[in-house]
Amino acid sequence: MKNNLTTEQLLKQLITALSNQNQIEHITLSSFCKKINEYYRQTRAEKTAKSVQTACKHLLRYFPNHIFLDSISIRQAQEFINHLQRKAPFGVYVYYRVLKAVFNIAKDWNHIESNPFLKIKLPRRQKNEVTTINRQQLNQILQAVSNTTLRKIYLFMFLTGLRVGEAVALTWDIVNLTDRFITVGNENFVTKSKRVRRVPLSNEAVQILMELKPKIIKLGAVVFCKPNGYPYSTDYISKQFKKAVREVNVNNKIHLHTLRAGYATHLAESGVSLQQIQKLLGHQSYSTTLKYATVNLDVLRKAVLEAFDN
Repeated sequence: MKNNLTTEQLLKQLITALSNQNQIEHITLSSFCKKINEYYRQTRAEKTAKSVQTACKHLLRYFPNHIFLDSISIRQAQEFINHLQRKAPFGVYVYYRVLKAVFNIAKDWNHIESNPFLKIKLPRRQKNEVTTINRQQLNQILQAVSNTTLRKIYLFMFLTGLRVGEAVALTWDIVNLTDRFITVGNENFVTKSKRVRRVPLSNEAVQILMELKPKIIKLGAVVFCKPNGYPYSTDYISKQFKKAVREVNVNNKIHLHTLRAGYATHLAESGVSLQQIQKLLGHQSYSTTLKYATVNLDVLRKAVLEAFDN
């Protein structure tokens, strides 16, 4: 009898524990925004964390700050998105994607039972081609950059397809000049795709590294560093590049990430397969590579002429 009673007690405790585990932990919108911003700041890339911060600012301007997160209905979420669509017709697509991810985390943290943003549909928009850049345009931009190290960073990114965060985090211990490749991603740096990849180096890329290589390499030393040995911030590198773009008056749509598209485009125009380009860029999705690896009109024109006029 004693054993049966103990079993019954344990069963009740288990049921109570499971019930408490699924119980919603009420939290105000203001408190949740502070919590989620801190979480993204500590666990995500700087650019992603800023996107979440901006989305939260829009939420707090629209809703009362003391409103409980789980009281936001699907209708209210839709009205908020409609408001953003009028206020920021282009940015709303980014905010919508961010908010879906943020409220999914809120659900995982037991702050809400369901994600109201999952039920919302935005009108489809025409997708423009990704802006790319060729070597001639890059050379023009580099002429407006006085900092020698920055010039080398920009050219190296164009020659390797590295993201700015990957370039800044590049350390000498993952550079193999003998076999002419770099390893992107290790225990100290997690890539966006969470995958480690190897990127072969062209002669020009190797030359850049040879010019920067110090006589004595300290443990953990970064490749592209300031005179004091510290790395540049991604924000500074990006702003200086955009400043140079404006100075030389090339396509104003060009920004730092365009160098990655330029790398993919150059490979595609040189006959490299999309599967190989996907591997080099470290994309998880084939469709993302298709978006990056555009082919310019002159190359397409030549292909059509060769196909139909010969």
